[in-house]
Amino acid sequence: MLARTQNYPFFLEKLKKLFIDRLIANIDDEPIRDKHGFLVFVHVFASGLIELYTLYLKSEIDLSLSQVNEEINKMFLAGIRLYQ
Repeated sequence: MLARTQNYPFFLEKLKKLFIDRLIANIDDEPIRDKHGFLVFVHVFASGLIELYTLYLKSEIDLSLSQVNEEINKMFLAGIRLYQ
């Protein structure tokens, strides 16, 4: 399993950066009134995404992938409103 390889931390950092870049790119057209707060939100959110998907992959959370994605979407949309 990937979690047991030496490259696991490197992989997670790359994945987190990918999430951060995508979250920022997807919101570029939206007006953000608090850019510093938004960047903090994106970094915290991306870290949470990594943890949540890790729990899902390890079957340590009793949700389907669809349910996980739905909850993530709701949280992101609710959180983004704080910075618009």
